[in-house]
Amino acid sequence: MVNLSPWGYVNVDDMAAMLTTTWIPADSSYEVRMADALVAACREFTKPLRYDSVADVFPNFVLTDTDPTTFVEIWGIQGREKYENRKREKWASYRKSGRTLGLNGSSGVTRMGPVIGRTSE
Repeated sequence: MVNLSPWGYVNVDDMAAMLTTTWIPADSSYEVRMADALVAACREFTKPLRYDSVADVFPNFVLTDTDPTTFVEIWGIQGREKYENRKREKWASYRKSGRTLGLNGSSGVTRMGPVIGRTSE
């Protein structure tokens, strides 16, 4: 929210910011790095947004240029019990659904080379 001060200056009272370098919304710096890498590799993908889904589990990205589509999860936080529990729940859900899953750890997108670059055209 923006208001004018008594002296005519613009004051920002409230604002929101979005992490992005490619206009793809991201929830963390890890997602920004992954989005940048996927764009640079000319991959076709979607970025599910929290308000788009009622599902308990949805991925950080979905590669749409694979058959079947590949769900991409970025595990950015290490050593937090709640986060680790949620990670196990998501693993179980993906395993149960039979979805193809690509992973990226907190050390960056370089650990996810096979998912970023296409293995076949």
